[in-house]
Amino acid sequence: MEPEKTEETGSSSTSALKWLLLRRERQLDVLEEANELLRAHSGHLNLAMICGRVRTGKSYLMNSILGKSCFGVSSEARGFTKGVDICPRLIPAANFGARPGGPHIALVDIEGQGDKGLAQDIKLATPLLLVSKVVLHLEVCPTGPAKE
Repeated sequence: MEPEKTEETGSSSTSALKWLLLRRERQLDVLEEANELLRAHSGHLNLAMICGRVRTGKSYLMNSILGKSCFGVSSEARGFTKGVDICPRLIPAANFGARPGGPHIALVDIEGQGDKGLAQDIKLATPLLLVSKVVLHLEVCPTGPAKE
C-alpha cells in the first residue's frame, strides 16, 4: 500500500537557507532565518545531513532526493557549498514510507570536507552530528565504477 502523501511544510522558497557559517576558520555563526524555520515547526523534526569530500555530489544527491533543485550545484572544479545549508521545505517522513502523522525531515547539506583542513571540518560537522537523526556519508570510489 502506498503511504499517504501529505503536504510539505516550511517556506515556500525552494532555495536552501544558509544555517551555519564558519568565519575566519574560528567563529561559527548561526543564521537566524534557518533557526526560525526550525523553531516554527510544531511537530517532531528529524535532521538528515549529508557529508563527504569536496566535489563528490552531496548537493546533487540531496536535490535528487527532493525531486527538485534546492541546494546549489556547480560544474566548477572547486566546492560550491559554503558552511551548512538547510532545505526550507520540511518533508513528512510518510513520503519515505513512514506512518502518516510522524515526524518531518529537514535535509541539511554541509560543505565538502578535506580541502580546508581538519579543524574547519570538525567545527562545521560536530554540531550537525550531535543533532542529526540520519547521517549520509558520500564517498566516491577512487578507482571508478566496477567493471561487472
